[in-house]
Amino acid sequence: MAEAAAAPGGAAEGPSSRKRKAWDGPPPAAGDLGHAQFWWYRDPYGVDQGPHATTTMRSWFEAGYIPAVTPLAASYYGEVPSEMWLAAELWESPETEAFVLAEGAAAGPPP
Repeated sequence: MAEAAAAPGGAAEGPSSRKRKAWDGPPPAAGDLGHAQFWWYRDPYGVDQGPHATTTMRSWFEAGYIPAVTPLAASYYGEVPSEMWLAAELWESPETEAFVLAEGAAAGPPP
């Protein structure tokens, strides 16, 4: 993944940071988000952090530790993602949908 310039607040800016005009679902490359066992995020210093359990990411998100400008990527087996997106690009309503496992999806053990 090519390096992107840092945006105000330290988040990387790039093609995936563009706002969509209407919700048309997550990017196909993001995968089946409801079955992602792990997640990565890019910290304000541009360092990719992860993998973190979906339940951990949900609790951090609810606590406000993951700002809307944080690049995120699902990880299905602990693999390092090659592309990241903002929460608004992954979920129509991040407040209620972000980092929520689909019914019957396994939370997975720590990597």
